[in-house]
Amino acid sequence: MIDMQEHLLFITKRITHLYYESNKLRGIIAFWREEDHIACLDFYFDGKITDEALEDAWELSAGIISHFAEGF
Repeated sequence: MIDMQEHLLFITKRITHLYYESNKLRGIIAFWREEDHIACLDFYFDGKITDEALEDAWELSAGIISHFAEGF
């Protein structure tokens, strides 16, 4: 059986490394809530959060979530 937390972390690192080039992103916290099968993502940016930074976070979220069969 797959460890969903490990899978979520792997996918988050991979998507961020391959597709994200902004220097404003400082970190992502990704954790799996087993009790209700939900992936939770928190994004941390340097400085003021712009519309572009929010759009980048949405795109990264979509890329990460697309790797899970049920979607979230």
